[in-house]
Formats: sequence, C-alpha cells, structure tokens
Amino acid sequence: MVVEAFVDHFANLELRPDFADASPLSIKGRAISDSCDLPDSIDFGALPIGLSSDYALQINNTSAIASTFSAGTVNDVSADTYFLLGLGNGQLQVPAGGSSTLTLRFSPTEPRDYNGTVSMRRGASCPEKNVQLLGRGVTSCLTWVPSPTDTSGTILSYGAVPPATAKEGTITLQNACSVVVNVSNIRTNDPAFVRNTADAVTVPAATRNSDGTWASGTAVISIDFQPTAFGSKQGLLLAATDLEAQPNFTVGLKG
Repeated sequence: MVVEAFVDHFANLELRPDFADASPLSIKGRAISDSCDLPDSIDFGALPIGLSSDYALQINNTSAIASTFSAGTVNDVSADTYFLLGLGNGQLQVPAGGSSTLTLRFSPTEPRDYNGTVSMRRGASCPEKNVQLLGRGVTSCLTWVPSPTDTSGTILSYGAVPPATAKEGTITLQNACSVVVNVSNIRTNDPAFVRNTADAVTVPAATRNSDGTWASGTAVISIDFQPTAFGSKQGLLLAATDLEAQPNFTVGLKG
C-alpha cells in the first residue's frame, strides 16, 4: 500500500445571492500527512549527576503557511531537571517549507530514575500531545566487582598462593551510563600482579529493558597473582578512561 505524503481536496460551489446572477467559487486545500506528529517519548538515557544530555527535536513544516510550535512546562517530581531551550514564551516559529529545532536538556541532580511529561503542539490546528521524558541520574558511570575479594568487596584479594605458582583474579567493570566507556593503559604497579588480558577494554553502554529496569554494560580484566617468595604483597591496578567525570580509577590488589 502506498501512503501519499499529502492529499489534495477540491470543491466547487455556486453562490446565488438574491436578485443577482449565480457566481461559481472553487475551493482548494491540501491535507499533509504526519503534519501533527510528535514522539511518544524522549529517552535521555543515564548520565552522571552534574552533567547534561541534549536532545534536538526538529520540527518540519512542509506546508505553504508558517506554523507555531508550542510546549508547556515539564511535569515531574523535580521539574527543574528538564529544560526546554529555544522557546520564546513557550512558542517556536516554523517557517513555511522550512524547519526549526527545539533543544531539550536533561540535567539530573540526584541518583534516580526521572519520568516527566510535557504537553506539545506541532501547530495551531494540531491537538496537544503529552510527550514522556525519561532519564536516569547515576553517581558514577564506572564501578567494578573484584573476584576473589575480601570483606570490603572492593579489593582483589587472592589469599594465600604458594611461590612460583599463579592464581587468576578478575575485575568485572560495570558501566551504568548510556555511553560506551573506553578503558586504556591498564597496568599494575607491582610485578607480582600480572595482567593477562589486553591493556585496553571497551565497556558497552547500559541499556534500558522493556520493563524500565536497567542492565549495565560489562567487561572483564584478568590479573594473575604470581608471587616469587613468601610474604604478603599489596599493589594497585591502574587505568584511564575517556570519561570526563571519571578520567581514571584504581583497584587495590593483595595476596
């Protein structure tokens, strides 16, 4: 089935005033498909507190008449978390045959899920529509789970390992943000702790499940403890990231 982008309508009328001859009148109009469409929801994803994410909503006007886009205020528990930019008195002028862009900005202020709505109207002849705004604030993008670990849960702790043998440990990186995180320059500061994976890994972005819950992206770093003599050892795993808010991190190592 072919759906036309527009449909032309024609009507011929005859005006017959009293005591005068009839005058023909032709009326023409064009109905434009999707001229009132707006998204059901806008998902900003997950990002750290203190940062912002922008979404550019382009409003196209294919008609021969200028139109006015309008939007209300955001309805949310913390309404100042969302900002509508590029609007004058809640309105945005869209030229005939042209387009205008509305930028929406999400700036989380606390670690939680945000779920707001804003009423929008593509044009004066369009109905209002409530558009859902979704986002998530997180304390930090990257966290990790060492295994084996001690009671702290943050240190890669190998326990007792005989000299001249090796025991593998892993650090599972977890990414809670909606951007891919590149981790590089992975190293240790003690030769007893030997990295046996690449010196760089990519941690996939977190994703929102259909039920609204989140699944973190994960990547694994493998580190062997290879003591050469008896006695306790302590060290650090060090790495850099491409995150502006978290440019590097360290994980304690001991055995």
